[in-house]
Amino acid sequence: MYANREAALANCQLLIANCFFMILHINGEPRDFADGLTLSALVAHLGMKADRVAVELNLEIVARADWTATALKDGDKLEIVHFVGGGTSGPPARSPLAN
Repeated sequence: MYANREAALANCQLLIANCFFMILHINGEPRDFADGLTLSALVAHLGMKADRVAVELNLEIVARADWTATALKDGDKLEIVHFVGGGTSGPPARSPLAN
C-alpha cells in the first residue's frame, strides 16, 4: 500500500494525531477524555452529583443550566469543587473568641 516505510510511518502519525481524544486539566491535573464531552457529561463521568458541584471553566464560572450546552475542548482548564455535607447534630459550638 505504501511505497516506503517513511510514508507508512507518516500516515500512522497522522492517524494518531487525529484520534478523538482531548486532554482536560481538572484541578491542575491533566487527564485524557473522549472528544465531544459536554460539561454535564463530564460531571456524570466523574461520578459527581450535579447539585453538589460548582465548575469553573477557563476562569469563568459556568451556570449549571448551561452545562448541557457547554462543549469541552482539548486544553480546557477546569476547577471543580464538590460540596460535602456534614457537621454536628447539636447546637453550634460557641466560639472561644465570642464575648
